[in-house]
Amino acid sequence: MADKNLHIIKKAVYDKLSGDTTLIGLLGSNKIYYAQNLTTPQYPSVIYEVIEEVDNPYNEDSDEGKITETTLSITVFSDNSKSEECDNIEARIKMVLHGQSKLTTDSVICFSCFKLYSNQRRDVEKKLWITTSVYRLTSAPVE
Repeated sequence: MADKNLHIIKKAVYDKLSGDTTLIGLLGSNKIYYAQNLTTPQYPSVIYEVIEEVDNPYNEDSDEGKITETTLSITVFSDNSKSEECDNIEARIKMVLHGQSKLTTDSVICFSCFKLYSNQRRDVEKKLWITTSVYRLTSAPVE
């Protein structure tokens, strides 16, 4: 059995997002980052991070379980004066990630990845639209 490894989940998310030509068309190249506070950001861009990981969510009394539930935060930043750019990128991310088995790779079996909610705000000072979506991913390592 493969070991559980948070890096596998982070890589699966990155590979899925960066491999989607429609999303890259909306964003531009090299604008998907993991948990970074960019000193010289380019817009639009996406930052994703793991905000919670729970092993054996269906039976926490057992250390035998292979299931992991991971909560991901995916934030879209846009300096466009209207929210449509941010909205379109967020909608494409949902299309790419939301559903059954969408993040399955050679290293991880994805049972489900569902969007829980989104929150959009306007940072008036920085003149940015910021949309954060939270996803819950249920997975297990490939044996």
